[in-house]
Amino acid sequence: MSGHVQSGFTMIEILITVLVLSIGLLGLAALQVTGLKESQMAYMRSQAVLLAYDMADRIRANPAAARDGDYSGAPVSSTQDCESVDCDTSQMASYDRNAWLNALAFLPTGTGHVDDGGTPGDGEYTVSVCWDQGRTGVAIATCDPDVALDDAVSVYRLDVAL
Repeated sequence: MSGHVQSGFTMIEILITVLVLSIGLLGLAALQVTGLKESQMAYMRSQAVLLAYDMADRIRANPAAARDGDYSGAPVSSTQDCESVDCDTSQMASYDRNAWLNALAFLPTGTGHVDDGGTPGDGEYTVSVCWDQGRTGVAIATCDPDVALDDAVSVYRLDVAL
């Protein structure tokens, strides 16, 4: 029998093990970062969906103003607080739109648009919510569906019928 017995790792074996382990840990870190990013994107989309349905509920709760077209077009600044005093249907629509646009500020550069398709009496609306999904700081001038938007802008549209 031979008297030579191997009694440990060589330096090259240890370096290869550390290299393989490092690559694996870097892969796990990249996976974690991607998961966090996608989770944040899903959260923003779910918030946009909730805000779109909030406006749809506001429109359905005030059908007289909706049929008059008070929910579409440019927002009208209103100092009327319809929570503490009685408002007519038009004032309530203005209050609803301003409250909704203020709530959209929760999303990164979030904005919204309500479109009646040009025929206010038919009771059909499209509610659009736009936000900067990539958080690139792009300014969103309008969320109008007829205007081309930047690729960094995410849009959620909801069709509403009375």
